[in-house]
Amino acid sequence: MEIIIEQLGTTHNVLDRQKFKQSEVTIGRAYSNDLILTDEHVDEAHAHIYQDDLGEWRIEDRNSLNGVKKYKRKSRLQNQPISSGDIFTIGRNKIRVLFGNHPIPATVKIRFSEVFLLWIGRLPVLISLIIGYVLIKGLTIYSVTSSELQWSAIVSNNLQSALMFVGLAVLVYLLSILFKRGGNFLSHLGVLILAFFFSEVLGFLLELLKFNTSSQLDLLTGFLESASGHLVLFLYFWCILYLAFHIPLKRRTIICLALVTVFVGIEWLNRERLEDFFAQTIRADQSLMPPAFLLKSPPQSEQHFEQAFDLFDQAGQDKLQRQQSQQLTDSQ
Repeated sequence: MEIIIEQLGTTHNVLDRQKFKQSEVTIGRAYSNDLILTDEHVDEAHAHIYQDDLGEWRIEDRNSLNGVKKYKRKSRLQNQPISSGDIFTIGRNKIRVLFGNHPIPATVKIRFSEVFLLWIGRLPVLISLIIGYVLIKGLTIYSVTSSELQWSAIVSNNLQSALMFVGLAVLVYLLSILFKRGGNFLSHLGVLILAFFFSEVLGFLLELLKFNTSSQLDLLTGFLESASGHLVLFLYFWCILYLAFHIPLKRRTIICLALVTVFVGIEWLNRERLEDFFAQTIRADQSLMPPAFLLKSPPQSEQHFEQAFDLFDQAGQDKLQRQQSQQLTDSQ
């Protein structure tokens, strides 16, 4: 019966897979072995896997310096039977032994989200995302800047953001290489730019909402502002866990929810944030934007004065009614 030997990485990702049809497989650093391991902690002839007279597969240590151990076990093995799927430690290497009839997981249908994540790594799409981000960033800066625009400061700040984008994308990509997952660097960069683009769009829409609403909607706009940041964070983590580590959909979603929950907990444990949330204060961060961004035209000055005079008349009538009521009470 044939066997398959997989070399595993730190997260049990498969680094190499080989199939052997012979009844004995030798493992070690020497070139004469069937399975050659380059780790300096492995002997020239470290171990061998063989099929005994009863047809049972066994693994045997060949008097190596560091021994053969079953995964998560401290004791050294001398000669032990193998079950399909067993993992052994040889030096600092992990190998998994599988029989030819070992069951495999069900085939997973290619999802649109996975195709989309690879699609945004294409150079034309990436350039389009960069242009879109620059445009929405410029619109946001123009809309919330009440003083004269200083282009040198704008370029300097956005240059720092761009370098941060590239640095973060490189870091995640290097982590994926470290864990032997690989991936497309342009896809990593595209996901990051898309996350910041989405964040800028939501930020601009929220500024527009605050500019066109009264302070009565402070709680709603504050909640939307906080929720939008957490949503972007969730989507970014969700995409990266697939691109960098190929984590399955269900597990990926659970991990992202847990990470965002931790961030929310850290944010709301801040005492000042709690005081701001419960304090009944007038909004001090009312957005200032050009009049062109008003969705509803403000009342004209004549209409404003009429409303003011109506308020004074109403106040006078209320005062007169109170005086008459007081006089009636005194006379009784």
